[in-house]
Amino acid sequence: SVAWSPDGTRLLSGSWDGTLRIWDAFTGAHLQTLEGYWSVSSVAWSPDGTRLLSGSYDTTLRIWESRLEDALPFWRAAARRDALHRWVDPLFKEHILLQPVLAALQAKPTHSEDFRKAAIRLAKAQGNPSASDLNEIAWPLVDPDRQDKNTDTALALRCIQAAVERKPNNWMYQDTLAWALFENGLHAEAIAASERALDHAPEDEKTEYQGYLDRLNRMIAELKDD
Repeated sequence: SVAWSPDGTRLLSGSWDGTLRIWDAFTGAHLQTLEGYWSVSSVAWSPDGTRLLSGSYDTTLRIWESRLEDALPFWRAAARRDALHRWVDPLFKEHILLQPVLAALQAKPTHSEDFRKAAIRLAKAQGNPSASDLNEIAWPLVDPDRQDKNTDTALALRCIQAAVERKPNNWMYQDTLAWALFENGLHAEAIAASERALDHAPEDEKTEYQGYLDRLNRMIAELKDD
């Protein structure tokens, strides 16, 4: 993407390489580079030419200062924020819930105390995912009809166990748990979870959940026959 500055003296470009660049429109000279996030899909100038707006395929909009003396603090803050996310986000994927994430952050000796405190603030701001969010993460990873079987079923099991811990009587979560247990080789536990899903399902859905239980039993029997 490319955009003229309001006074026509500069050009702003956004690129797949994750950078924004400012150019002299008359000489073609490269004036500034703004770095620090994923591929840029669109760019624009503010009407007064002092700020830039960028859109990205990471689903964010970002506002940048175009004047170097004002921009440096913004760019440095953005780089620091991205570094914090690179540390905190994988911990949520691994540990799922806030408390174990905080424990992992406290145990990390390689970062400064200031950086660690900032990471803890970020983690607390993100908080715990809801039971619904956890189920939405888990189900595509263990859906017996999924096309791609090379999924992270261990992650799915951790997610849905956390969801069921909060809402043990939710029949949909119990069903997801059953398939996550099955995919992790815990067959007896999978049948028990599927039976709980059937027990808790509304009357008008009992037949459907009986079908899920029957299918699970057939698949386990086929594996034993093999």
